[in-house]
Amino acid sequence: MDDLNADAGPDTRRRAVQAVSNIGTNAIPKLLEMMRSRDSSIKRIFSDWSQNQALIGIHFTSAAETRAKATRGFYVLGPAANSAVPTLAILLNDPNAFDFASAALAGIGPAGVAPLTQALTNGNREIRYQAANTLGQFGLVRLTSDATPAALAAISVEARLAAPALIGRLKDPDDLMRAKAAIALGLLGHEPEIVVPALIENLQDTNTSLRVLASAAKSLCRFQGAAQSAVPLLLKALEHPDKRVREAATNALQQIDSEAAAKAGVHGHLSKPR
Repeated sequence: MDDLNADAGPDTRRRAVQAVSNIGTNAIPKLLEMMRSRDSSIKRIFSDWSQNQALIGIHFTSAAETRAKATRGFYVLGPAANSAVPTLAILLNDPNAFDFASAALAGIGPAGVAPLTQALTNGNREIRYQAANTLGQFGLVRLTSDATPAALAAISVEARLAAPALIGRLKDPDDLMRAKAAIALGLLGHEPEIVVPALIENLQDTNTSLRVLASAAKSLCRFQGAAQSAVPLLLKALEHPDKRVREAATNALQQIDSEAAAKAGVHGHLSKPR
């Protein structure tokens, strides 16, 4: 499984992906072992030493590299690795592995959503942020040109599972968490009947940060015509004193209601938010 390394050439990676596919679920114990990888203090000392000298070319594979390979293995297996979800959910509480564990859960698919939604209220702020980011990443496949019908169907399921928990975090006392939840909902781009009203609430909150306002407008943009009810607030936001909020509102109006945007004097075409 060493050939799952991101630095490997395309042919090498292709063979590694095929090998994991051929091994199938028998690869899960090894992938979980890799995900639990740790660097001993001695290994860290020698690794630091090797990086600070040029006479002897030695590369020590770090625990982070090993966990990254395991993550790619879970992406290869997809839903076939559902049995690994309980263990990966436990690893979400590990400060050394939670980012890789969250990515692995995303790679597995719909079964990985529940642990990530639970992590949105984790006591560790960084784990909460990572969970929100990862839930949004489920929706990135919608923005690709080669998404398969099966992948698009999976997003619908994932969004339905994730949306209620993300909506709950739109009222989080941490403004950055509110913004991350809004961005994730926009990337998922489903469940407009419950998501759009919740984003509108954030957009009309006059006692919140600019980050929360801008993230709400950006995410409403992704719902296009399904966010028509947000147009009055977006028109109002065109007059906001902060440039970021004005730009997000401008872009959203052009995507949601180009006629209303033109009447408001908004001209030209802006790309969808990334």
